[in-house]
Amino acid sequence: MTSPLRVIFQNPKGWIYEYISDKGWKGGKLTIEAPHQTPLAAVSWKSPRGYQIRLDYRSFSNDVAEAMFADGEWKAGIERIAPCMINSQLAVTMVPNGASKSSRIYSQLDMRQLQEHSWLAAGGWAVGNVIPTGTTQ
Repeated sequence: MTSPLRVIFQNPKGWIYEYISDKGWKGGKLTIEAPHQTPLAAVSWKSPRGYQIRLDYRSFSNDVAEAMFADGEWKAGIERIAPCMINSQLAVTMVPNGASKSSRIYSQLDMRQLQEHSWLAAGGWAVGNVIPTGTTQ
């Protein structure tokens, strides 16, 4: 069984929604209110519990927040993973971590640096590397 294609976007009123392509397009169950023009970053993988999705976005408190798709439904995730600049972009990826995988989130720390945050196998987020971007503007 494959997972349906999901498109996640923010509408002009600031709400984050999903559309699912599974024998035609239909609205999904994800609804999150967020600041206008919030960055969105998502990662998905197949686990023994089924398909998992993590959606990261900028919250009204200017932090990276997370929504989780697990066990066939959307759930609230961690609300304050890391600070997130207004007009920042986000990136998220999964990396091998022994027999499992670990999530890494990248957000803009200031005008010249990216901050990495890593999910720990024991649970919780840890501050990772600061990555210079080389941008001078």
